[in-house]
Amino acid sequence: MRVGRRDIRVRPPSLAWFTLVLAVTLGPPSSSAQDCNALDAVKFVCLSAGAEDLVAIPNSDWVILSGELRAVNTTNFSEVRLFPIARSRFDQTRYSSCPGPLTERDIANRKATAHGINLRAGPNGVHTLYVVHHPQRESVEVFEVDARGKTPTITWVGCVLSPAGVSGNSVAVLPNHGFALTNFLSRGLGGYRGEAGASVRAKLAGGEPTGEVWEWNPGQGWTKVPGSDGAGPNGLEASPDGRWFYIAEWGTQKVIKLSRGQPNPTKQEVSLDFHPDNLRWQSDGSLLAAGQHGTVDAILSDCLSNDDCRGVATSVASIDPVSLEAQELVHRYPANGYFAAGTTGLKVGNDIWVGSTYRGTRIARFGAK
Repeated sequence: MRVGRRDIRVRPPSLAWFTLVLAVTLGPPSSSAQDCNALDAVKFVCLSAGAEDLVAIPNSDWVILSGELRAVNTTNFSEVRLFPIARSRFDQTRYSSCPGPLTERDIANRKATAHGINLRAGPNGVHTLYVVHHPQRESVEVFEVDARGKTPTITWVGCVLSPAGVSGNSVAVLPNHGFALTNFLSRGLGGYRGEAGASVRAKLAGGEPTGEVWEWNPGQGWTKVPGSDGAGPNGLEASPDGRWFYIAEWGTQKVIKLSRGQPNPTKQEVSLDFHPDNLRWQSDGSLLAAGQHGTVDAILSDCLSNDDCRGVATSVASIDPVSLEAQELVHRYPANGYFAAGTTGLKVGNDIWVGSTYRGTRIARFGAK
């Protein structure tokens, strides 16, 4: 299916821009982030660290960021650290297999890193946050988010250790307190960096399966999702009724709609002209897919591993979850000295916020059309 394009084309900034360094130091528990100078039509929010994934807190002015787990205010761009400043209230009934919260030593050694995140909306400003965690243990860490105060706070309530050999990427919310997890690259295949990762990058470029989707439900544990094997399963969302998965298959540049709970699932797909990274539901019921344009080697080897992002750009598309019709909203925004290789997108007011952990510590703000 052809992607309808609504382009935002931005000239690469002049070299003079690259001499400007804007940084924000995050002090406990919060700091004020400046609205960084725009580069042509694109504005920015300066952060203390990159943001691999974004999720909005319902009925609030706050967006939660992954990487270092924080929240940023959408009106004044102030930033609040959420973890390790978090209380604990262990739900040992629901998360009985969890060995307990991460220790202070783990946190001090920076062995607490948030990858994909997602949020289950709850009543009266109290929600549930699911965090894909690396590297001290491969897990999904679960927090209660309280957004009733001046700034949001979180309380750790449990965890679920990932299945053996799985390195989680994105997490999706399922009914009855369940969730699902993408495995971009099974651990047995090794990594994708450097010369040793050339064979894995070739698999991704060739559309060969490297991972799958796993589902966890209380009292049942993990099950592999039938029909979910793919070339770099990355972003993930599920329909509110739990009938469908939406999977960003990074290697093949597709978003796949897969029926859930069936031994012989049905599958639909839409092709994009970029590698979709994270997926996120929007308030209008659409899905937003953000990702990178370029070859597999240019993205994973040159840009991610060696910080040479000249062959990489950022794109964002809006997808209808029923028809899978896609419309490209941000078209090949080129890498620059501050921002490269967008990984997640979120509509905030009249803007599209795009985060990344490839380069810089900014959220790019594109004007929505």
